[in-house]
Amino acid sequence: MELQKREFLYQAGDPQWLKGLDSAPQKLTSLYHINKVMAHRPWALKKEDFLHLTKKAGWSLSEVVHAVVLLAHFHSLSSFIHGCGISPEVVDFDKGHSYLDPVTFNVIANGGRSSPLPSGHGTTLPGQGSDPISCMSPSPSLLGDSTPTASTINKLDKTEISASPSKSSGLLRTAVNHMNSNVTSTGGGGSTNSNPNTSGGASLPIKTTTSEVELLLATMKNLSEMIPIKDPEERKKRFETVASADDIHEKENLMNTCTNISGILPPEVSPFVNDPDFGYEDFAKRGQLSDLHTFRIQDYSWEEHGFSLVNRLYADVGGYLDDKFKVAQNMTYYTMGGRPHVDTTKFRRAVWNYIQCLYGIRHDDYDYGEVNQLLERPLKSYIKTVCCYPERITKSDYDNVMREFKHSEKVHVNLMIMEAKIQAELLYALRTIMRLIL
Repeated sequence: MELQKREFLYQAGDPQWLKGLDSAPQKLTSLYHINKVMAHRPWALKKEDFLHLTKKAGWSLSEVVHAVVLLAHFHSLSSFIHGCGISPEVVDFDKGHSYLDPVTFNVIANGGRSSPLPSGHGTTLPGQGSDPISCMSPSPSLLGDSTPTASTINKLDKTEISASPSKSSGLLRTAVNHMNSNVTSTGGGGSTNSNPNTSGGASLPIKTTTSEVELLLATMKNLSEMIPIKDPEERKKRFETVASADDIHEKENLMNTCTNISGILPPEVSPFVNDPDFGYEDFAKRGQLSDLHTFRIQDYSWEEHGFSLVNRLYADVGGYLDDKFKVAQNMTYYTMGGRPHVDTTKFRRAVWNYIQCLYGIRHDDYDYGEVNQLLERPLKSYIKTVCCYPERITKSDYDNVMREFKHSEKVHVNLMIMEAKIQAELLYALRTIMRLIL
């Protein structure tokens, strides 16, 4: 929030607007309802919501489409940032991720041994002369594909060298634990001989004889050899089973996380929120299958409908969005957890369709039985948390899913979460706008 305020002022924004919703122009605050519904329950959007904007708040249809594209991106980028462990705030959050601070860098650069840093002086790496090292680079323990070493650390800004130890102690423990757990790693996040005494979210050793990736590869192979389910009713039932899944373990995880979340909003956020209790609710619950009003992708799809409407009202942007969606869905290096020559199509499609299933979107030509076979319970819980409750993600969540995957592969999953969420929000908004036009 602090960074957003600074950027707003840097762009010559009116400081009065930062006092709260009551101080902002009415045309902007009229977006409040649509903003919150798109972010948490896009299926609840109504034609009347957009009619209010165009008839009473002075918005043109082109401006409305422009606005919903921006809102969808902001919501989904929040998921991507939290899911990848990026939180460049002035004050670091407990149990959150962060950029490397000077103390953490010092430990890694010295092979796990801490040494005092001279206050007010920059830190340099061997062979780099007096170049200062900036701390504005993501931690390689999150985004790299191997154990962090001195050669992988980016530059630290010498103005940050005198950081408070109290703010850095949590990061220090996290960095040391992650480094210890990966000393004997082979191939970017696979099975490790980690120290059983480590804590702070470091991955535990995998004791099973068959690895996670090997099981996933075998499952994908079996599914590719099976005869596809063609009965529409059976496919619908399988979608409803996934959409209304009421997993006890997931509920326990969410309850445990919620106990650490205060019901009171931070003071820097509360002026911009009127109803803090409004949030994501499961699209479908057990016992309510007959009440499902699913969004059938065959009735309104991005390719056939959304793309043309965006291009009509927001010139050329439809093409940019289409390219982004295709890259996120189709990008692959044909590897999985260090195994080469792997066709990951089924896994990628299961991730994409499960994300949109959380928002009630059904692809009629897809067998949703594959979701439960390809996405293990912890991964589904992680995807749902990143997608629907991104602020609750911790480093432990990140470490304990896809433990044999490379960090770049985990980031790819987060990219799919972001783009699938953007597309889901846009589909609901654009379909509602189309009904308004017709």
